[in-house]
Amino acid sequence: MKYRRTTIVSLVLGLLAGHALFSPHAWAWNAHNVVDCRFSIGNLKWKDATTLSGYSTPATTAANAWSTQTDVNLTKVTSGANFLVTDGNFADPSFWGVTIYQASCGGSYYTAGPTVWANRSTLGAWGADARRMTYVHEIGHALGLGHTTITNCSSIMNGTWNFTVDQPFIWASCDIFTPQSDDVAGMNFMY
Repeated sequence: MKYRRTTIVSLVLGLLAGHALFSPHAWAWNAHNVVDCRFSIGNLKWKDATTLSGYSTPATTAANAWSTQTDVNLTKVTSGANFLVTDGNFADPSFWGVTIYQASCGGSYYTAGPTVWANRSTLGAWGADARRMTYVHEIGHALGLGHTTITNCSSIMNGTWNFTVDQPFIWASCDIFTPQSDDVAGMNFMY
């Protein structure tokens, strides 16, 4: 009897493990948590700390895009934010934006939130659409998504340079302004 029970338990566990490994839904996205850090909850507060008026609306639109298309709920606040969204002149036109992680992770969760930056030295010449794309991409990093290598316009988290067009990133050349299917799947898995 003991042998039979052990065999059945082993068979069930084996089937469950096989399903997790071979299910097309187990890891059906490429955007993943590269920084090994995310928030422990999906209801988050963000602060608009932009300094120029041309950056505030794209930042708000970007945060709203994540809220409306994923299971994450981002609420704009003036204090008590989980993360900041701002702009700055980095005097280096080689990048559009950056997410700075000033905090450590405790068990893969932030102990304090990151800051999302749009680079004015690059984006100053582009306009609202490029700023919005950049904020959507960088907020994705702040929430825990990493870069993808998808080249078919199904992820705003693609960090690959594309020098064949005037706009340097694949997501910019695709005119992607919001989280795409791969981004949504990754975000909804984490939150």
